[in-house]
Amino acid sequence: MANTFTLLLDQQLPLTVEFTSASGAIAKVGNIPFWTTSDPAVLTVVAAADGMSAVATVTGIVGVATLSVSANADTSGGINVITGTLDVTVATALEQATTVTIIPGIPTTKPANSAASRNAPRR
Repeated sequence: MANTFTLLLDQQLPLTVEFTSASGAIAKVGNIPFWTTSDPAVLTVVAAADGMSAVATVTGIVGVATLSVSANADTSGGINVITGTLDVTVATALEQATTVTIIPGIPTTKPANSAASRNAPRR
């Protein structure tokens, strides 16, 4: 599943990055993470000094841009660059609904004195 997000023309998006090992543990990286955008005409990105967060800001143009953050996963002096991405769509308005989905919850026992039990047909 793609990592995607939609922003409107007047929005910005705070971002944070987390690096994890194959086992899911938080992992350090060997350099300050580096943030980029595939289309600075649509979306700019400004990283914090430590690179662990950034803010993406819509420029006012509708389009699609991919945000990327890269770092060296090798903390022992070698090089092993890893990269994460987020596809961002900039739209003038959120899309209009075209489908309705009813999502059932978990069934529970109804109270003994509920209106439904009082109005139920008797046999």
